Amino acid sequence: MTKIIKIIGVMLLFVLTATNTFAQCSVCRAGAESNVEHGYTAGLGLNSGIIYLLCMPYILAAIGFYIWYRQRKKNKTKLQLEQSADY
Repeated sequence: MTKIIKIIGVMLLFVLTATNTFAQCSVCRAGAESNVEHGYTAGLGLNSGIIYLLCMPYILAAIGFYIWYRQRKKNKTKLQLEQSADY
């Protein structure tokens, strides 16, 4: 039961913090557009930065899933070896 409460708490934390980050998008875009209109090049890398920020959570989730899967497979193999040794 406590595991479910922890999961719900983490999900709630993500939802509450994600709403605050959406407000910055329009401000950054407006700043980058005005920067490029005036001939500066600082706003040109904005799309690359957005792609980088978009990909990082998925990469971290994939790494976490891989570690979880490897650990689970290792524990399953260890359990099978212990069970075969008991017989």
